[in-house]
Amino acid sequence: YEAIWASEEEIIELKRRLKDWAIAHLSQPLGKPLHKYVGNLILEDDVIVLSGRDKETEEMSETIIPYNKIIDLHLGWDDVLRRWRDSRAWIPPLRIRFEEDDKMRTLYIYAKKSGMVYGRKNKALYEKLKSLYKSNP
Repeated sequence: YEAIWASEEEIIELKRRLKDWAIAHLSQPLGKPLHKYVGNLILEDDVIVLSGRDKETEEMSETIIPYNKIIDLHLGWDDVLRRWRDSRAWIPPLRIRFEEDDKMRTLYIYAKKSGMVYGRKNKALYEKLKSLYKSNP
């Protein structure tokens, strides 16, 4: 999948920056929601790999999430990434909470296949991940 994503902390910071908030809010439903990274999401046998670049610094980043470290999956808005207030998005974000280095991390992801709108594959990805992480204790 092609994907854009950001952590919970990054979403909170992006919402404070008027330019980022306005671009994400006003560009919907066809534009890009709040995000920090642009790249690819790969589902491997036992991990999710998010590999891409920081949209501001161009630095490469890679996050690896073992299925057995996923604590929660949620398709939809919440109190951090709010529908209408933070985005006019018609496509809900995919939220993944997972354990990394004995801390809980939260990522908000919008996935697509080539040529589609970001987030169009979120529901299918959510269903696939739900089955993968529950089957990997």
